[in-house]
Amino acid sequence: MKDLIYISDSHFPSYNADSIQISSTIKALRLNEVKVRLIALKSPSNSHSEPIGSDSKLLPILPIKGYLYIFGLYSLFYNLLRKRKTVYSRHLFSAVLLSIFGFRTFYEMHNDYWNSTPLPNYWVKKAFRKMTGFISISQGLKNQFLKDFPMMSQENVLVAPDGANINNGKARSCFDLNSSKLNVGYTGSFHKGKGIELVLEMAIKVSDDFHFHIVGGPVPKGYLETTFSNITFHGQAKYSDIPGFLNEIDIAVLPNQKEIITGKKGGSIAGFTSPLKMFDYMAAGKCILSSDMKVLREVLNDKNAYLLPSDNASEWVRILNQINNNRELIKQKGFQAQKDFESKYTWDLRAKSIHDFISK
Repeated sequence: MKDLIYISDSHFPSYNADSIQISSTIKALRLNEVKVRLIALKSPSNSHSEPIGSDSKLLPILPIKGYLYIFGLYSLFYNLLRKRKTVYSRHLFSAVLLSIFGFRTFYEMHNDYWNSTPLPNYWVKKAFRKMTGFISISQGLKNQFLKDFPMMSQENVLVAPDGANINNGKARSCFDLNSSKLNVGYTGSFHKGKGIELVLEMAIKVSDDFHFHIVGGPVPKGYLETTFSNITFHGQAKYSDIPGFLNEIDIAVLPNQKEIITGKKGGSIAGFTSPLKMFDYMAAGKCILSSDMKVLREVLNDKNAYLLPSDNASEWVRILNQINNNRELIKQKGFQAQKDFESKYTWDLRAKSIHDFISK
């Protein structure tokens, strides 16, 4: 398979994780000698994203009700006119249309949107039967998909977690960090369930030996006015700046909650998620403190991270104090996390897995 159309209703350029994930996947596929053309939406903002190359078609976002259906129709006619055979889509309606029209269609799933889409259930089932294959970002999501569509074969669903680039440790932070403290870092959005409230609670309870650094956002109104002397909100940053930031912190936190609402299509993604930050932390060889969630245990374990209750800040503080008393633990957890990452979760390895799957 040397020629691929990638379809997504994500916005470019963007700080959003979906845009970063798509850019990284496409770049890795191109390094595997796959010619990829992206069809997506042009962001109205001037925010940053990873470069996606010139071979991309970004459509303007129009203030029209049902515009994403128009986007799906455009994707269909684009492929009909160019007689493309293989398409890879993160946009459900486009995938449904293309599969019904006989294209060799692969659908990458990030949540159970099929349970909340306005598309008729009959259409979705019919289209899924016609699709060539499915890519799921977690085993938890694959299990839910097969439960909802028992007629589908598990061999047609590839589990391909998200990833990160290898971090050689040379990048330096563009942010000012306090070298006299143990620096605890969080990267990502502040969506409901991402756990930023848990980070604030930790900051209140922890000793003066720690300083918390938050990179991401957008920062909710009122957060910047907090009086905590041990928290710095650095705001949103280019994804290319994240490795340097992580290289200079000591501990990274992943405080996911039992319900995560991102504002995207569908409901909670807590049971399906494959967070980019988790792989960025591992790539940088960080000591990770993470919520103990079944879906996160698909990647993390007691050897490469501390897995803690998501609703008990005191337990997180206890582990921070334990680390402070024995800082060798930082190296031990970080070394194992980086080792596991480099053997399983780079973007290149993900791209090879997807390439092999769609080339069968």
